Amino acid sequence: METAAEAHPFLLIHEYIQFLVKCPTSTYLRVGIATYAGLRRHQKALKVTQVCSATAMVYFHKFYFENSSAAGEHHPSVVIAACTLLACKVENVMRSVHSIAKVLFPSDDDLPRRAHQIQRYELLLAQVTDFTFSCPHPYARLGNFLASLDDEVAAEDARKRLQSLCGQVLNESYACPIYIVFEKKQTLWIHSILRVAILAARDEGVLLDTTRLLDRFSSSQRNFIDIELEAFRCFRLVLQIAENAPLVRAVDALLCEESVRSV
Repeated sequence: METAAEAHPFLLIHEYIQFLVKCPTSTYLRVGIATYAGLRRHQKALKVTQVCSATAMVYFHKFYFENSSAAGEHHPSVVIAACTLLACKVENVMRSVHSIAKVLFPSDDDLPRRAHQIQRYELLLAQVTDFTFSCPHPYARLGNFLASLDDEVAAEDARKRLQSLCGQVLNESYACPIYIVFEKKQTLWIHSILRVAILAARDEGVLLDTTRLLDRFSSSQRNFIDIELEAFRCFRLVLQIAENAPLVRAVDALLCEESVRSV
């Protein structure tokens, strides 16, 4: 199998060395950001949807979570190619391993060998996920809820801006493993996305009836437990690395609200 010694195309040398030796959190997140950015950049060429890319990134994080002690032995470019292949099958997007290899490894002079390698990693992924491939993303449920809002909650322009911010929050989140923490807590996850988006919108001066909006989605929300708080701190670091200052401030405000509520 190809190791991380074959430099990741988006990974700086000093980051690669850290990744190979001990993989601190900040370095892993930089790998996640770069890998996700590369995948999204190739979405059109791969002819895959955003949901398919999101599923691939969930598999990517699960793979490294299960193989954290030997992270440097598995090249991120090969892992994400296998994740994309498996995600296409799960999301009913029919793409061959050869077409994926051709897009993600355009300079490879032995594509059949590369395709075979990707397929072997796909088998490893199946074991890592315990053959449970479903990834219930909140795109449809969140979109339907936002579409149901009316002028009592916010004016049309404000609703459109909120929808855009929710999309940003959700899309950016797949660069880190936060989905794994909230995978079986979809209502809480969507509620959290709404809260971050609302805080970002408020920072921009967008007028929203926050209480009514959140109550319409779910009126019974609990405080975050420790692992959920840590997941949001991880997400904050992703946004900080990506230099998304508005969403960093929104997550900071969310964490501040949680600290006040827990007192």
